[in-house]
Amino acid sequence: MAMKALKWIGIVAAGVVLLIAATLGFIAATFDPNQYKAQVAELVKEKTGRTLTIEGDIRLMFFPKVGVHLGKTRLSEFQNDKEFAGLDDMRVSLALFPLLSRQVVVDRIRLDGLRAVLVRHQNGKTNFDDLMGGNKAPAPAQPAPAAKSASPIKLEVDGVEIGNAALSWKDEKTGAQYAISAFNLKTGRVAPGVPTVFDMSARIQGNAPKADVQLGLSGTLRADFNAQVFSLSALHLNLTGEAAGISGLSADLLAEIEARMQTNQIDIGKLVFETAGSMGKDTFKARLTAPKIGMQGNALSVNDLIANVGGQFSGVNLTQ
Repeated sequence: MAMKALKWIGIVAAGVVLLIAATLGFIAATFDPNQYKAQVAELVKEKTGRTLTIEGDIRLMFFPKVGVHLGKTRLSEFQNDKEFAGLDDMRVSLALFPLLSRQVVVDRIRLDGLRAVLVRHQNGKTNFDDLMGGNKAPAPAQPAPAAKSASPIKLEVDGVEIGNAALSWKDEKTGAQYAISAFNLKTGRVAPGVPTVFDMSARIQGNAPKADVQLGLSGTLRADFNAQVFSLSALHLNLTGEAAGISGLSADLLAEIEARMQTNQIDIGKLVFETAGSMGKDTFKARLTAPKIGMQGNALSVNDLIANVGGQFSGVNLTQ
């Protein structure tokens, strides 16, 4: 009798799942979010004074994952048609069934061509003050809501991909300009306590001081927010280009880093740092190794530091 009951429960459950799938599939097939582009743009204009332009199609998914695919989109400056930010393509989706157990499992997030232009004007205000609430009166203080006994929502992301992003900053008061372009980031799974592999690259340019460098950064990040312990293993930082009057600059760093926020302590292990470059007719190169460097508060401890410096300065060869 029990087996027969279990059989009927299974049949009913399968039927419910198929019904939900069919319903969501019908919604996905018949609902067109693109017909609401004008209403969304009008709402953004009303609330922010900025113009939102969605050039590409909006596509929704409902089963087995809930997600959205957004094409070319632009957001203007405040009360100005000049572009403030935009993106070429965005795709994000999350699994449906984990939501029933208060788990948000996001599929790979993809952002292509994400860009923004940040400016500080002569009067000290920025072109994003309004988005940060800078033009609004502070809201009256509200009593803190009572704590809820429900378990917190768990968030996981299978991976993040950002391709060809760009960010620029211009200070009209000082004339300083900085730009990050060709920014690319790819990560593995992102979840509490789970090692996250990442690989990042970017071009960084500036005029105060003058710089044009290519940056590469990779490693594995592990974050324990409860214990407030963060670690970076197999960290590899590479820098090439020109900066602060140094041409032919190259810098390469390998290290293991662990930070304990509760005790204000940072440990750096397996450190290897190499750099080289030239300033006019002078050239330099250096190599620094240390099995362990510890910092706690203002105290610094270094074990077996080895430094080798060489180069040619004003016609004199230097090697140490």
